[in-house]
Amino acid sequence: MAYDEGMCKDDPVLAAALWRNILVTEGSAHNMACLVKHVRHELQRLDHLSYESIIEGKIQFRKPEITL
Repeated sequence: MAYDEGMCKDDPVLAAALWRNILVTEGSAHNMACLVKHVRHELQRLDHLSYESIIEGKIQFRKPEITL
């Protein structure tokens, strides 16, 4: 639910969900900003995939450009 809300709302809501569930005690504000940017970019890429690609599992996620 936290990710759903973050994806539908603004970056601070998404960042809070990612912080609670992924970074917890590690990471910096810079890494969080990079992670939010990465998630938003991957969501845009998913929006442009065909239904067939999704059903056939032809999905490749890019590696985030951050160091945790």
